[in-house]
Amino acid sequence: MATKGSTKIISTNRAVKTSCKNTKVRTASGSCAPERKPMMKSGGTAHPGFKAVQSKIAAKQGISKEAAGAILASSTRKASAKAKAANPRLKKVK
Repeated sequence: MATKGSTKIISTNRAVKTSCKNTKVRTASGSCAPERKPMMKSGGTAHPGFKAVQSKIAAKQGISKEAAGAILASSTRKASAKAKAANPRLKKVK
């Protein structure tokens, strides 16, 4: 078994990595895993508001604000549970 850098060469077809240089977390099996950052409840940029997004959709697609509102409402209803947890106002759209 030869050693080449941080990789042990077991055979000509297989190599096993022995150290985790860019990661700080090891799983229970001993393999490397990237360090996970905690999810922030608040942070990032604020939502511009539904009316502003509606206007942006209307201008970009060249349609009326009513049609843009329908598109926005449809996509809001299809939002994931994770998105609704981050922005509870999405639950208000019927």
